[in-house]
Amino acid sequence: MKAEQLIQTDAADAQGIWTASQQPGAKFVPIKSEAQQTVLALHRLRAQLMKMRIMQTKEIRLLYEFGVALPEGHLALRKGLPEVLRDADRKLERTAQTR
Repeated sequence: MKAEQLIQTDAADAQGIWTASQQPGAKFVPIKSEAQQTVLALHRLRAQLMKMRIMQTKEIRLLYEFGVALPEGHLALRKGLPEVLRDADRKLERTAQTR
């Protein structure tokens, strides 16, 4: 490759797009409407929120290493978590007092 081809500019991008479009067998993708783009953005956002929720749930489950039993499933965990944390707090206080 020549040195001038490595520089990323709008002109170089346009030339690359034009060159690719001239290739035989190039497949063109239809342009998405604004509604389609909105739906795709919402799906990506939902997937990211679910990923974060799963990560947080797994982090909370680390309390198991301290003898704290947590319910299975997100809804059960969310419902039972306040009581579990109160019990865990009491247990940790007793542990700290005995040391």
